[in-house]
Amino acid sequence: MACIHVALRPYAAMDAVGMAALLAPDDQQRLASDPGLRHRQMLAIAYRRQVLAAATGTEPQALRMLVAESGKPWLPDHPLSFNVSHTRTACVVAWCADGIALGVDIEDRTRRPRMAEIAAEIFSAGELARWQRSAHAPETWLAIWTRKEALLKCCGTGLGADPAKTDSGSSELRHSVAHPEFGSVTVQSLRLGDHVLALAWQSDRAATTIILDAGRRAQSRSLLLSAADSAATAQ
Repeated sequence: MACIHVALRPYAAMDAVGMAALLAPDDQQRLASDPGLRHRQMLAIAYRRQVLAAATGTEPQALRMLVAESGKPWLPDHPLSFNVSHTRTACVVAWCADGIALGVDIEDRTRRPRMAEIAAEIFSAGELARWQRSAHAPETWLAIWTRKEALLKCCGTGLGADPAKTDSGSSELRHSVAHPEFGSVTVQSLRLGDHVLALAWQSDRAATTIILDAGRRAQSRSLLLSAADSAATAQ
């Protein structure tokens, strides 16, 4: 049985000086010029290096990362697969030692983008119907959005493909989605404190154990949402 590890850290819990020391020389070239965005990018890149270095037994600065034509990052020197997502307040890294294709997405629960406009452009007909049935609840929008992002990132397309052609599946907390090109993908909704997450992975390489590290002692669960969370998040 494969394990998928999900590591989440708020930026406020990171030591900026210590994290900056983990960067490789070429990382600096990828940082934005805007000071606020540059700081968040630095922390996200450093956290990715920190997590993956620990997983592979490599020094953070020595870890080689490449980007596929699809834009998905990968490690040329290790079979480990991973995916990263970040918000204005936190970063999450998902990885699997067995190389299972996966995708992860995170959003702040307080985020309120142009929901109707984005939904009309990005959501499938089924996703639009699910959001409408929720009376356009923001939590439902965020759950659908993160599931779609995680699914498309798992399949290696991201939002570069026509996202409205891909439906992220039912409102179950964990369910399988039949992707027309990638095959069966399992999608798991998560809610952790101030964040909504979704994780997607190849279903033909069944992974029923998720190891969560959110700044507390790591927890091993097959479902990371309690029944009380279900109604709010998995719409």
